[in-house]
Amino acid sequence: MRKYIILILLFFTALVSPCEVRQVQKFEGGAKIGASVPLGGFHGAEGAWTASHLGLDLRYNLKAVPVDVGAFLLVDMAYYKYRQIDENQINRTLMFGIEGNYNFRRGSKFSPYAGLGIGLGHHDTVHRQDFSVGGTTPVFLPHIGVEMLYHLRLEAGFMIARKGCNVFELSLGVVIGGRPKK
Repeated sequence: MRKYIILILLFFTALVSPCEVRQVQKFEGGAKIGASVPLGGFHGAEGAWTASHLGLDLRYNLKAVPVDVGAFLLVDMAYYKYRQIDENQINRTLMFGIEGNYNFRRGSKFSPYAGLGIGLGHHDTVHRQDFSVGGTTPVFLPHIGVEMLYHLRLEAGFMIARKGCNVFELSLGVVIGGRPKK
């Protein structure tokens, strides 16, 4: 059993080792749009629907390792249905912070990545407020995705902040910059 564990560890070490890091442009930025689905219940809500997810980011590609670091600005919404009061409530979170991504095949036409963002989120309720979510809290954004053809990003992740605002996100983005150097 030990031999298999060592072989698996060696395989993954070889897969992610930075021995051949393809050089790409220093800066890249992008915009994304997608859907967010609330996680968990909120004050007895009988349903949760898909809402919007919008974002902007700017990243710097490190030269020696396949990692990019940067800043983000995001808006997520959690949409809840309440039959007992015959109303809906949309909890909105505006976030800003820093992020980092590990790029598994940086510079290739299909480059998977995994990352984490941390920051601050300001929560409020859109138009009707039956249950308050106001305030500011830390947010954590673990995500995975793939950058395709140097300009498109398909990403899935979570926004973890506070009850009533936690969501699963799925987005499609456009990237400018970050192409392989010629």
